[in-house]
Amino acid sequence: MREVWRTSSKIMVVVMLCASVLSAAVGGLVLYQSSKVVEQNVYRNLELTADNYASVFSDSTEKVESTLEAYLSAINGTFDYSALYRDPDAYLKDYQDHVLVPLTKQFAVDNREDFLGIYFDFNPAIPRHLEEDDQTYGVWYLDRNLTGEIQRSDMELKKNFDPRNEEMGWYYDAVAAGTGVWSKPYVDVYTGYYMISYTVPVYYKGGLIGVAGIDMTFDSVRNIIEKFKVFDTGYAFLLSSDYDVIVTAGKKNIRQNSNLAGPDSDYLPLIDKFEKGDSK
Repeated sequence: MREVWRTSSKIMVVVMLCASVLSAAVGGLVLYQSSKVVEQNVYRNLELTADNYASVFSDSTEKVESTLEAYLSAINGTFDYSALYRDPDAYLKDYQDHVLVPLTKQFAVDNREDFLGIYFDFNPAIPRHLEEDDQTYGVWYLDRNLTGEIQRSDMELKKNFDPRNEEMGWYYDAVAAGTGVWSKPYVDVYTGYYMISYTVPVYYKGGLIGVAGIDMTFDSVRNIIEKFKVFDTGYAFLLSSDYDVIVTAGKKNIRQNSNLAGPDSDYLPLIDKFEKGDSK
């Protein structure tokens, strides 16, 4: 009888152990699957958040680009290139005063709530009788005091047009790229504002006619980035094309004016994702 009890006890112990192992295995599998679902949902939510924030930021930059495109279309539709090459100085003066000035002012007034200023600078090499201390042909309208009042400003002097002049980066960066470019943030020497510019070069039959641009105070860009919140503790930051940190709302880890692509950076795997075009 005692042997039967011992045998049944052993069977019960084995059954209980098997049940415990099976329960643990099932529980572990359920927990693993649940964690995978949670992880997938987190990544999905992060991607949707990033897409949404990128869309908001893109709306502001795309408005600048589309406005400048419309401005250049208006210029192209009113400009007489044959008259330009017959008598550059006379034609540029006449076109500037009678067409470009009212056209640019209208664009500036219509968009004063969104932009700081809009301008067009003709290539100073085109006029034949422009002295080094003369202002170049073109026009620049801006809200100098950020009050909504649009004012016309002086143009650059011819002597300032030099690729080695860092203050002319907005002009020569666009010329070097041959297409529209966004500048890094900078302090404008004329207004003292911390700003960012979008500039586009204009060519005719391979020759540079000039550069058009729109300025924005950088506060408008900074505000877009700093208001973003990612879950409870995350934040957004803005990088340049070479991974300089331009704006960050975070107080740790990612510092403004640092570079995420350094040889000892912890963010190289993230940059590798960027370079491969993955959305992460």
